[in-house]
Order: sequence, then structure tokens, then C-alpha cells
Amino acid sequence: MLNNYLKIALRQLWRYRGFSLLNGAGLTIGMAACLLLVMYVRFEAGYDRYAPHYERVYRVATDETAAGEPERSAMTAAPIAPFLVEAVPDIEAASRLYAGDFEFERGDAIVQEKQVFFADSTVFDVLGLSLLQGDPASVFDEPFSIVMTPAAAARYFGDEDPVGQTIRVNGAVDARVTGILNPLPAQSHLAFQILGSMSSVEAMQGWLFDNWVSGQFYTYVRARAGTERQRLETAINETLQRRPEFAGIEASWKFALALEPVSDIYLTSDRTQQAGPTGSATQLSILSLIGVFILVLACVNFVNLSTARAMVRAREVGVRKAVGAQRSHVAAQFLMESLVLSLLSLGMAVAVVWAVLPAFSGYLGKPLMPAVGDLPWIVAVLGLLWVVVGLAAGSYPAFYLAAFKPLHVLKGEPATRRGRLRQGLVVLQFAVSVTLIVVTAIIFAQVNFLNTYDPGFRREHMIVVPFGQDAAIGSQLAAVRSALLEQPGVEALTASSESPAASMREGNWLMSVETADGTLAETAMAHLLVDDQFLDVYDIEVVAGRGFGSDFVSDSSGALIVNEAAVAQLGFLRPEEAIGRRFDAWPSGGHIVGVVRSFNFRSLRQAVQPLALRVIPDQFDVLTIRMATGDLAGTLQRIEDVWQSFGPRLPFSYQFLDDAGAAVYRSERQLGQVLAGFSLLAIVIACLGLFGLAAFSASRRTKEIGIRKVLGASAAHLVGLLTRDMLALVVVAACVAGPIAFAISDAWLGQFAYRLSGVAVYYVLAGGLALVIAALTIGGQALAVALRDPVTSLRYE
Repeated sequence: MLNNYLKIALRQLWRYRGFSLLNGAGLTIGMAACLLLVMYVRFEAGYDRYAPHYERVYRVATDETAAGEPERSAMTAAPIAPFLVEAVPDIEAASRLYAGDFEFERGDAIVQEKQVFFADSTVFDVLGLSLLQGDPASVFDEPFSIVMTPAAAARYFGDEDPVGQTIRVNGAVDARVTGILNPLPAQSHLAFQILGSMSSVEAMQGWLFDNWVSGQFYTYVRARAGTERQRLETAINETLQRRPEFAGIEASWKFALALEPVSDIYLTSDRTQQAGPTGSATQLSILSLIGVFILVLACVNFVNLSTARAMVRAREVGVRKAVGAQRSHVAAQFLMESLVLSLLSLGMAVAVVWAVLPAFSGYLGKPLMPAVGDLPWIVAVLGLLWVVVGLAAGSYPAFYLAAFKPLHVLKGEPATRRGRLRQGLVVLQFAVSVTLIVVTAIIFAQVNFLNTYDPGFRREHMIVVPFGQDAAIGSQLAAVRSALLEQPGVEALTASSESPAASMREGNWLMSVETADGTLAETAMAHLLVDDQFLDVYDIEVVAGRGFGSDFVSDSSGALIVNEAAVAQLGFLRPEEAIGRRFDAWPSGGHIVGVVRSFNFRSLRQAVQPLALRVIPDQFDVLTIRMATGDLAGTLQRIEDVWQSFGPRLPFSYQFLDDAGAAVYRSERQLGQVLAGFSLLAIVIACLGLFGLAAFSASRRTKEIGIRKVLGASAAHLVGLLTRDMLALVVVAACVAGPIAFAISDAWLGQFAYRLSGVAVYYVLAGGLALVIAALTIGGQALAVALRDPVTSLRYE
């Protein structure tokens, strides 16, 4: 019997090829979109699950509050890791990571390596790292031992075996390669190609290892099996508070450690000083919802078109029942047709995904291409998708058509009165489509708002040139400045520790500041180390006091400038009240000499935070150069020539300041573009269904249209008659979509401290766009029928 069902199903699909193609196209698009999103969501949700027992691995983070100002950092102090292993029985092992940018040199190859990490030897066990060459137990036995990935080794050693050879670090120290590191999986919140021994950091900066509050290390621990996270966290903090380093601290300063499951870091951690880029659980939830929406649209499309064709199949059902077919047999036949069409559509969807996946992966920067080991879950997903779509799309039409009464059908009585169902499904389709359009438009608008929002400092025609580890530039900074300012097209330049447009990474510094009652109170705020030209080059407004100046010798050791947010944190009502107040902080104290207008030195996801600006020349890492608007290419070439004339060890590199700011919101921009593509697919699916419904509606009313034309009805009147009911459904859909779109977009916008206003216009525009698209889709069919010769229409049956 199953074989007969299959033969009949294939015969019916071929007989009604146009309908099959229309319905299959909707299912193909829906399943292809869903598969792409499933692969992306699975990849994003699978971060940091490669280590053995990853479910017991945590990153130790710091929750700190000074003078009421919270700081949630991903880092801890150096002594924390060994203390936890020694004092907390439920912790099996711990490892620290120290990150920095270092210059590596061998022969003619000199590279400024970003994010070089140094680690304890336990890192291989705790984080599940492995070596292609070398013994994990001994590769870090000595200071200045390093392991590197094959890609890093090829940069410096070519085809030579690097193990046992040395490489120069920062032009001062020879490091020995003791192993080859297996590259980290793509699904890792850490990203590095060179890993050194922690004893190297201890040899260079030994003071860090006795400091319990300087958070400059990433600490990871592995708990014993069966240990509850909350109980472990409580035990850690209770044990920590008994340390003498934390006894007798000021009441205004609170310090605690928190545990983050390593598998949650990428998607859910919102702490400062992350070890690498992070994802967004909110964005992943939105994309998952979009995948479900599009698949539902495809199934709804199938139901709509199948029930619309009820009159075409009604006589077939009536004849079958009249000759003895059971209702269950008829339903099984229609389900078989649905499953066959679903299987064919799935095959087409897989072909589409295979064709576009490389481009999709390349755009997202994620290796989404499945490996051989992924075959079982791929087969499971495809099988589940086939059955779910086939049954979900085909069940209602199958049982609905199987319920026809043969006597009524064969007498020519109407077989269906389910117009309201189809109307409801049309509303559902376009409600989803309008929701996607609104959310996409708001995301694009928010990203544009972020990129055009005035951060409070100048960004146009400015380049940032890093030189942090290059002694040839740092030791001659004054001469470099003079030579660059002589070049045509260079208007001004400044040196600083960071560029504010790149979303400053430096955490809060502890310091003491004089309050209104004349006492020194401990507080914490971000620090930006600048020269006396910084405020002028960046066009940052001074609202009280003065800026830094070369005429003030004390500025290089004892002057402090704060922003308005810091003034408010310190409890002063007016900026002028802060001028002249004493402060005490590393490396020396002094007085507040100025207050600047608050500017956004971090991402617009955060409100402006308290900031202190100080002059500490030996901490400068970047130059910011302001250029004239004329010959930018020529100016850049002259800057590079001057730079090279000072004999830098590193190649000249730069980044436009506005590009650095835009890069902070790259993930949001990508989300908007991905959503735009899938919103287009949703509209296409909805329009396919609407096109089919319009065609069937027009065919049923062909004779009516012919009579109306004979009686004098105009083509415009007939087009309006055929389209108004459908367009009314789109208007209803737009109204239904409003609250849903608002909830989704508001949840997404909630992650930003600064967000666009007046979003209501996007709801109106999305509804209008959907109405225009629907009108064009239906109008073509309606116009064709309206222009048909009435004689032909009257003969139609």
C-alpha cells in the first residue's frame, strides 16, 4: 500500500507541476534559511566545550566596588590562583594567563604579535590545550620558554624545526621554543598563536605576584566533580576574606570573586577586560527566533495553498470515497504527497545551503562548514526537518481534504468554507514578515546612530599609529613629533596610552581624592594617559580649570584632569568645585587642575563613566595624527617616510579613528545585514503564498469578472475588487506585528545606554512596504484577469 501511495503522490505532483513548484519553492527557501541559521546558532552556542570536563571549568572574575562605583572585571590578581588551589579543597587545579602585545624578531622577520599569552604549566590540563611537539609537563620549566602554533612557527622559521631554537622578544630577551602548540579550536573565547611560561612574566614583573588587588591575570579553575557552583563561589569568598591582605579594608571598598562557567563566557559575559571578542546571547536568540519564523512561514504557505486548491481536489476525494476509500486512506495519501514534496524541497535546500555556505561563513568570519565528525547530527537534523515540515505542513490539508462528504462534492456543492482559516494564515505570514522588516530596520538605524553619534571628541581625518613596544620611536618621541609636524597635511598630533575611539580596555584604577569636607576618600575610575596636546587634537572641551600645558612643569607628575561624570561621582555639584582638590595615586599625587566635558571613551553600550586624564610619558603607546582634508594619500606617504627615517623596528601601521570606532559595533552591523537577508526570504515566501492565493481566487471568480465586464465594469474597478480583501489582511497583519516587533527590538536596544528615538516611524514604513509588496504581488494576477476578453471569461469553467 505504501508503494501505491508513493506512486500516486509522484503522479499528482507531476500533474500539478505549477502548484508543486510554487509550494516546493516556499519550502525550499524556508528549509534552506533554517538550516543556515541552525548551523550558525550551533556554532555560536558551542564555544569552549572542547576541554575534557569543561562543565567543571570556571573563569574567576572580580566584582569590586570603590566609593559606590562598581567594576566587574574578567581579571584577577596573580596570587589568587595558587591561593585557591591551596585553600579551597573543591578546586582540583588552577591556571593563570597573562596577555600582552610583544615584538618578536628572528632574522629579517619582525612582527608585533597581538595577544601573546603567558601561562602556568597547568593550562594544558585545565583548559584542554595540547601540543603537536613537546611535553606539556616540561615545556614551561624555564623562564622565557614559549610554544607556538605551526602558523606562527612558519612566520619565523619557515620549514625549519623551531623546537630548541631561540627568538628575540622586545629586542631585549631571547626566548626558546620548547614545543609546537595545537591551534585552538575556532570555538574558543581565547585566541593566541604564541604561549609563554608564566615564570617569564615573574622574571620581568615580579612585583605583580605579591599584589593581591592588581587584576592583570585571567584565572581558570577546575572544580571537583559534583561541586555546586554557587556553594564553591561562597566558599572561595569566605576563605578569601580571612586573608590578611583583605583585613581592615575601608568600608567603601568591597571585593569579591565570581565564577563564570567557561562555556558561558563567549555568549553571556559582560565584564570589562575580556580576553577576546565575545558574542551575544540576545542576538543568538533573535536569530533562532527568525529561523523558527521562516520555517513556520514555509509551512503556513503550504497549508494556505493546499486548502485553496480544495475545490480542485474535491471531486477526486469524492470519487475515492464513493468507491470505498476510508478517510484514513485518503488522509494518508495526502500526507504522502506532503512528505514527498518536503523531501524534494529538502534536497533542493541542502544544495542551496552547500552553494552559499562558503560565502556565508566568510562574511561572518566563522568556519561553519561541517566536518566529517558532524555527519551524525547533520543527518539527524535533516531527518527531523523533513518529518516535521512534511507533517506540520501536510497534516491539516490532509485531514481537511479527507473530511469532504462525497455526496455533496459529487452533486457540485461547495466543498470548502474555510476562507477564514486562509485569511488567518495570510495575516500570520505578513505579521511575521512585517516583524522582521521592523526589527531589521531598527537594527540598521541603531548601528547608523552609533556610528554617527557625537562621542564628544573629534574623529574625522585622524589616524592612530601604534608604537608601544618600539623603543626606536618611543625614545625619540619629541623628535618624531617635530618631524611629523613639518610635513604638509599634518595639522596636529598627540601621544597617549590608548585611543578613546577604540573603546578603551584599561580597567579602573584605585585612587584617593579630596572631598568637599577636605578628607581623602578612596575611589576608582578609568585612566587615560595623555600628553599636553591631547585635548586640543581631539577637540575635547574644558568646562572648568585648564588643560595640560608645557608651561606647567608639574603637569608631568602631579596634575589630574577629570570628566563631568567623575565630578558627579566625587560628590561635587559644580565642576569648579573640583579644581584644586588633592589626589593620591600611582605613581605620584597632586591636584585636580581641570574638568572636561564627558565624552564616550568606551562603547555606547555603556553610559559615560568617570575618567581621569594624566601625563605619564613613559606609558604612551599610540600617536594620533590629525590631517588636513586635502591629499590624504600623499600625507599618509609622507608620514610613513618620516616614521621610517627614525629606524623603527616594526613596520609602519595605522588605522583611521572613525574606522576604529565603527569596528566596535561590527557584530551589530553583521546582525542587521544577516537579518536583512532573511527578512527578504520571509517576504519572498509570503509573496509566493499570496501569489498562489491570488491566482486561485482570480480563477474562481473568472466568470463573475466576465459578467461584470459585460455590464460595464472598468479594469481599475475589477482590480480593486480582486485586491481589496487581500490588502485588508496585510493591514491587519501590520497591526498584529507592531507589539511583537516592539518587544523584540526593545529587548535588543536594551543592551545600549544610548539608543535612537522615534522608532514608531519604522513600524509605519514596514507596514507600508509590506502593503506595496502585497499590492504588486496580487495586482499582477488581478490585472491579467481584469483585462481578459469577457467572452473567454464567460466560457471558463
